[in-house]
Amino acid sequence: MPLYEYRAAHDDGRIAKGRIDALHETDLEAQLKRLDLALLSAKTIAKHANAVKSMPRRDVLGFLFQLEMLVRAGVPILDSLADMRDASDTPAGRQLSGGLFEKIEAGATLGEAVGAFPGVFTETVINLIRSGEVTGQLPDVLKEIVRSLKWQDEMESQTKKLLAYPAFVMVVIGGVVFFLMIYLVPQLIGFLSNLGQEIPLQTRLLIGLSGLFVNYWWAILTVPPLLVFGVLSLSAAYPALRYKLHEMQLAIPVIGPVLKKLTLARFADTLGLMYRTGIPLTDGLVYCEKYRRMW
Repeated sequence: MPLYEYRAAHDDGRIAKGRIDALHETDLEAQLKRLDLALLSAKTIAKHANAVKSMPRRDVLGFLFQLEMLVRAGVPILDSLADMRDASDTPAGRQLSGGLFEKIEAGATLGEAVGAFPGVFTETVINLIRSGEVTGQLPDVLKEIVRSLKWQDEMESQTKKLLAYPAFVMVVIGGVVFFLMIYLVPQLIGFLSNLGQEIPLQTRLLIGLSGLFVNYWWAILTVPPLLVFGVLSLSAAYPALRYKLHEMQLAIPVIGPVLKKLTLARFADTLGLMYRTGIPLTDGLVYCEKYRRMW
């Protein structure tokens, strides 16, 4: 939405100046009218992109929740989006509400309007909204979408908490091992040499490993992250490799069963959500096959 600099008048004749985002001058005038201001002049000082590339999950959840509450209360879609645009605290929220308002005002349905923002709404959410419009159950569909997104957000948060402690332990252990190999073991080499006795094989192996850490510490710190980045990049380009990596993830002890349960839970929740909102079972399975995230 363009950014306008305006001059407006209060009812008592006082002049007000400011800046505000609006779709066009008519929209600017309507926004000022809600503030009991009469537009005198306006000029565009900046133009923003109409399309929102992406939004944080919590912002999308809050947007859909507000829309569901307003629609359920009987507020027309255009009025709901206008109110959400004016009340939004973030530029992305204002642009999203304003973009949807503009497309619906031009004659598009809500489902068609949200379909123009694939970076914000997934194909699953778009089809659920379209189904809700066709069946006349849009408030209930929006409520189900919000419930599902909230449930997934809570489930992912709990999973991160469960995995945080093992990750912390692994980092601490890795730091301790690195310190021992870099500092402590080299200090013991001179002491062991002065003993004048034959050093056991296990100790010689430990000393050799410490030498690798001392001489190639830069490679030990940089190669694994670069290797992980390269594998992830290749997996994004080659589905067969990505499938193999996912198969390996599910085979990891402890972590694999957790990931499998998360995947099955999301699949069941998404399929049930689409079936309850009137989408045929076969279409729902197709959407679940393409499903990766719900925000």
